[in-house]
This record gives sequence, structure tokens and C-alpha cells, in this order.
Amino acid sequence: MSADNFYGSKFSHTSEKATPGFYAVKLDDDNILAELTTTTRVGLHKYSFSSAQNNTVILDLKHRDIVLESSLKIINNYTIAGLRRSRAWAENQYVYFVVEFSQPFIANGIWNNDTILPQRISTIDSAKNLKAFFTFNTKLVLAKV
Repeated sequence: MSADNFYGSKFSHTSEKATPGFYAVKLDDDNILAELTTTTRVGLHKYSFSSAQNNTVILDLKHRDIVLESSLKIINNYTIAGLRRSRAWAENQYVYFVVEFSQPFIANGIWNNDTILPQRISTIDSAKNLKAFFTFNTKLVLAKV
């Protein structure tokens, strides 16, 4: 089962709002409003869903440039952490991250090389094509990154 079969949405550039330090877009396929902003040390995501059941946030550590390695650890049902090392405009860019969700996720899964892993696996130490999903039963999810 490939992660690429599960996500992506149409949107219109007319529904985008972008100002310094803020971006928002309505994702048409599932009627999701995604809003992003920052503070000095934290990126803030706000996802507003049309219903309160089975809403999923996808983390794609492969998308964009050449991934040299990535890792992911599910700490608890609020918090995940990881690493993404890549090559593009920077020859050897390290990005470490922690994501803390405002609500507990009720389900999650990890894809490594587009293969879903058994549910009991919560840590991947080194991969080049790593994705994960987190499902919530709430209309609003905030994420501090």
C-alpha cells in the first residue's frame, strides 16, 4: 500500500492567503483549511476540518529534494520527533524536529519505502523514503513544530 495513494488535494490559488509570517489555503478535496505561521523558535500549524471524525495529518519526509537520511520516533500520542538530512541548496542540510499536537492522535502509521509498517513499530532510525500519518477525532488540530 503506497502512501502516495492516500494524500494530496486540489486547491485554488485564489483561496490562498500569504503575508509575511502567515500562509493559509483551503484544500478542496476534503474541505480542510490549513494555516501556517511562526514564532522565533516554533512553526505553528492549524488544521480545521469539516467534521470531527477520522481526520488525518500526513508527515512526508521524502518530498522535495534529495533525502540522504531521515528518522522518526513516535514518543506518545501527542508528540513525534525526528531528523531529515538532505542535499539541494545546502550540500548536507540537517533538520531536527519535534512536533507536538494539541490533541491526541487515535491512530498512526509509518511508511518506509512506500510500504506500511506493522502498527507496533514506532521508531525508524534511518531511511530515505519515510512518511507517517496521524489520525484525530476532532475538528481542529494545532501542531507546534
